Amino acid sequence: MSTFTFSTTEKNKPLLICKGFAYTIDKTTNDKSYWKCEHVRTFKCNGRIHTNCTHTTLLHEDDNHNHPGNPVSTEIRIFEGKIRH
Repeated sequence: MSTFTFSTTEKNKPLLICKGFAYTIDKTTNDKSYWKCEHVRTFKCNGRIHTNCTHTTLLHEDDNHNHPGNPVSTEIRIFEGKIRH
């Protein structure tokens, strides 16, 4: 599985960053968290990731994005998240 990191959105929500794509929480159950691509509304993107409930392991990675990833933008998002805290 791929490596990933976390940051926060402008509204202080969790943001998962993996391979140049950013994901926000879609829903959480007792054993999994479901993440959706941040461009789900703007580009109707179907990219998804599932993690375990403690967000330490990627369980499923769906690279069904309809737009390119942007590693520079995601690095900026990580930096902005550090500034907010």
